[in-house]
Amino acid sequence: MIYSILFYILFLLFSRQALAAEFTSTNFKILDPVLSIASSTEMASTNFRLIGVMGEAVIGTSTAASFNISSGFLYFPFIKTPKIRAQAGNGRVALHWTRETGFLGWTVGGYTLGKSAISGGPYTYISVGNTTVSATSSLANGLTNGTTYYFIVGVEDIFGNIIATSSEVSVTPSANFYNLLTADFPTDVASSTSFVAKDGIKVDITVPVHVLTNGDMLQPVFTALTKEAAIDGKPLPNGKLGADTFYDFSWFKADDHSHVTSFDKPISLKFSYTDDDIGKIDESTLAPYRWDGSSWTVLDGYVINTSANTITVDTKLFSSFALIGTESSSITSVPSSSVVQGYKGEGGIIESPRAPGRVTWDRLGYLSGQIAATWDHLEAALTRPDFSRPTEVKKSFLESVSSTSPAAISAEVGKFSRVVVALVYLLFMVIFAAIVLLGLIFGILA
Repeated sequence: MIYSILFYILFLLFSRQALAAEFTSTNFKILDPVLSIASSTEMASTNFRLIGVMGEAVIGTSTAASFNISSGFLYFPFIKTPKIRAQAGNGRVALHWTRETGFLGWTVGGYTLGKSAISGGPYTYISVGNTTVSATSSLANGLTNGTTYYFIVGVEDIFGNIIATSSEVSVTPSANFYNLLTADFPTDVASSTSFVAKDGIKVDITVPVHVLTNGDMLQPVFTALTKEAAIDGKPLPNGKLGADTFYDFSWFKADDHSHVTSFDKPISLKFSYTDDDIGKIDESTLAPYRWDGSSWTVLDGYVINTSANTITVDTKLFSSFALIGTESSSITSVPSSSVVQGYKGEGGIIESPRAPGRVTWDRLGYLSGQIAATWDHLEAALTRPDFSRPTEVKKSFLESVSSTSPAAISAEVGKFSRVVVALVYLLFMVIFAAIVLLGLIFGILA
């Protein structure tokens, strides 16, 4: 018994010990591993030999001519989760997400887009390559307005395996949108694009070099939407009318999706509009406005070209934009029983007075005055600068006017013509009779 105790004491005194090591980092700590790698790969004594152990490797990097090994829990491969944003369109959506980079052995090979009609999936997946926007993806087009869709984006490694997945976003397409656009937009070079809302209606956007001094890549989201949808919660100024097409221009940094609302240099916007789009707005009062968070404010320094139907303005601030003006005034302020509506390339429709039952000298004077007034109003309507769109031109006919038949004026003119002919004939006969009478008188006197 005593020999066993002595052997145990000698073993404790002279044996080599395998000591545990504690590994720590900012977020993790490993306490007391069973064994740590000793100073030699092989430990031996008279009766025992230790070839190797399984345990936590010592933190560090070992290298050789053709490979390296990064050991320890701090050296696991790592990739950030992408952030995704969604914007509704008409039968489609625009999706864009942050571009991610792998660390310690993981290389990003591309992205996979997932779509579902149910929150949480199951998702239909399609690989979209190494892009960060969904412009050409079939999953983002051909959608049903009013239906909510759910999207996620996954990061692929070089073998096509998904190694990180974004959170889910939902979006509902709507017919209130005319068009939308999203793309990668560099700021270290000058660039431009044309955002077409619909036929004849667009915005040309010109971005100068270093519009942001730090040169960040941007992901703009441009939408063109109906006036009804745009002014919901954003009422127009009192006494003002808005064009039918409104715009929302949002810019995001590509690396973290932070919202950019102001720039270091102004960006040029050239709005092209049509006569139908501005409707009853007096074109001379048309101006570009921006929503400042509480009201619509006019942008200073704009240039309007009414011949080309364009408005150009420079701005550093971005949000929602609109073309706003005041309603066209009537040519005369008179009773509303008669109107002239004109369209470019078309004639007017004249609602005329009822012809009188008989022709009198007073009535002939009235008729000639009304024909002249009708012609003056029609000429004024046809020569107005805004005659290219429907215009109500009120006319100063007498209150007794009630007929809407265009044939009335023709009938009255016919009666007037016959009376004039009769008067001319009568005058001729009087002159002839006077000549005959004078001839007789001179004959008698001679």
